[in-house]
Amino acid sequence: PTAGPLPPEEGDASELFAFLADPGAYGGVGPVKRIDTQSAAVFLAGDDAYKALRAIRLPFLDFSTLDKRRAACEAEIAANRDNAPGVYLGVTPIVRRGGVLAIGGEGEVVEWTTHMRRFDENATLDHVAERGGLSPDLIRSLAAAIRASHDRAPLSDGERATRSLATYLDQNQAAFAARPDLF
Repeated sequence: PTAGPLPPEEGDASELFAFLADPGAYGGVGPVKRIDTQSAAVFLAGDDAYKALRAIRLPFLDFSTLDKRRAACEAEIAANRDNAPGVYLGVTPIVRRGGVLAIGGEGEVVEWTTHMRRFDENATLDHVAERGGLSPDLIRSLAAAIRASHDRAPLSDGERATRSLATYLDQNQAAFAARPDLF
């Protein structure tokens, strides 16, 4: 797939994002905090977090259709549930019922989200490091958890992954060549 903007009907998430930013969507729990990334918007409300993928297509990912976004949400749950079972809860639809958006339940599915349990944002490693809390014991525990995660992970086709690196190199070279003033 090629990179680029999608037609407005595929890429406009303003109604969805306004709904997910509204405390009323979660039964009045508020306020809702929104965190934006290149490919998603995460909405933190009470004890819950909902990640909605943007309808975008880039050289390295394709979320351009509802089915592709659902598959990506399902893949995120599958990849992360074993490592953080209390965080990754499942894939939840955003539906339209009687002209109104709702989280889950019956209705026309307008989007899929990754539903997560919210965690203490001050407990992430960057914050722990800022407080000088990366002790040798914590680093050993972290290394053991990473190793266990790798041991549980299914084996992948290393040859295919290696071949895909050539594509990234070609894309980078083309991007650099297109901007000689920067590179």
